Amino acid sequence: MEFKGEDGMNSEQPLPSGPSKQADQPYRQERRGRLQYAKFRKVIAIIMAAIIPGMGHLFLGLFIRGLTFIVLLLLDIFAMLYVSSDGLRINIPLLILLGLFIPVLYFYNVYDVLQSADYMVRYRRKPDQYARMDARGQQSSPFYAWERG
Repeated sequence: MEFKGEDGMNSEQPLPSGPSKQADQPYRQERRGRLQYAKFRKVIAIIMAAIIPGMGHLFLGLFIRGLTFIVLLLLDIFAMLYVSSDGLRINIPLLILLGLFIPVLYFYNVYDVLQSADYMVRYRRKPDQYARMDARGQQSSPFYAWERG
């Protein structure tokens, strides 16, 4: 004779439980390891961006952005050298403006690497804010595929 409790269930059988915590253990360790590696990549990208503008983007795989920052920095330096050369009359306001563009570019570069790395850690993919999809669901720009790597 089976004893049925007030709720109509057999009181001798254990209550059904969800998945065991031991089964989730390897998954959690793997996820924790990937998250630590992603944070390590973020720190390395920030350090590289702080040393040379554009290198953090190149490290993250954002080639067009990284090359853009490098080219802008080099163009600004060459423009400053050209304006301040001995053969031409020195244009002080333009020289000051070009000189102020370097720190703006530098700090925006570090900020953008922080944002891009954080996006990549959070969503496990590269930022696709410039992506345009056509009706078939494919990328419409060949340069976008090159930037994604």
